[in-house]
Amino acid sequence: MSRKQNSVSSQERRNAILQLFKTHRSAETALTISEVAQYLNSKHSWNFERRTYDRDIRLDMKCFTETENEFPERFFLAPDHNTEFQLAVTEEDAQLLAIALAHLKGTAPSTLVPVVSICETNLKSRLPKELASEFERFTSQLMVQYGIAGKPKVNASHALRQVLLAFRLGCSIRCIYHSTSKKDVPAFKKAELRHFLPIRFEVGDARLSILIQDLDEKSRTPQFKRIILQRMEKVTVTNEPHPTPDLKALVAWENSFGSVGGNKDKPVSILLEGDEAFGLYFTEREFHPSQKVSMLYENVYRVELEMPISGPLFRVLSGFSGNLHKVKPLSLKKNLISSWSAGVKNLTDKS
Repeated sequence: MSRKQNSVSSQERRNAILQLFKTHRSAETALTISEVAQYLNSKHSWNFERRTYDRDIRLDMKCFTETENEFPERFFLAPDHNTEFQLAVTEEDAQLLAIALAHLKGTAPSTLVPVVSICETNLKSRLPKELASEFERFTSQLMVQYGIAGKPKVNASHALRQVLLAFRLGCSIRCIYHSTSKKDVPAFKKAELRHFLPIRFEVGDARLSILIQDLDEKSRTPQFKRIILQRMEKVTVTNEPHPTPDLKALVAWENSFGSVGGNKDKPVSILLEGDEAFGLYFTEREFHPSQKVSMLYENVYRVELEMPISGPLFRVLSGFSGNLHKVKPLSLKKNLISSWSAGVKNLTDKS
């Protein structure tokens, strides 16, 4: 899903250009502006025009060398350009970095915490003394709360290392996967060795998930699934490289909500109306890129979504039993009413 262009700063774009050119330091590996635009737009899901990249490169011409007597012009990184990472931040930047790293350390899976700590140490060592002091002082004033998503308790460092290796090599993996979905794996197969091809690494719901192609599924079309890293055991990387499937086949997954299992169904129009508590909850959080929140009149809010109906969305809405006034489509409304009725019955029967 493309990032909005106004959310990408010119400095971020120019840094991406310099990062690309680190491996293009001679006339033999020089790139045209069109090649730069095509690569970066594809990699970062941007949609900038060729002339934007042309302007960026010419603004930083001290960093580049242009090939002679060629059309279209090709560029490569100037031999004397220092590619060492330089930090130029303000006190406010230091505070924002402290917030970002503290949030990551506080809510990320334990597997990532040591890496974040290393980044934090390296960052402080590269900051000027005054900024490093402000970074450390402000960090001591931060408190991170886990929130409703919680903090993952399972350490999956071995699985993570193996999956990252598979991404680098473009190879498949074999592992024991403990699925909780009856649709995904029959009960008698839940602890069997599985064969997956990692397609995309995803972060969501405070867990690490991977979009994979299930190589055990023998069908004409690739079978994609979203699995949770913490549920993988005995992960090994095979020596079997596999071509990445056509990304067009993954479009259906772009609209999914939440990392658990995923949902590749077609998006549907969802309309919700509720009181102020319901409206403010959605006003302060974006659950999906399609989300629109509006106030119809005093204390009545409307939320519109264009996405598949999934378990995570259903669980969010289930918490608003006394706040919702209208729910569409009808199938979602019936499922919510059924869930609330069952809850009341269970509590009444057992009280």
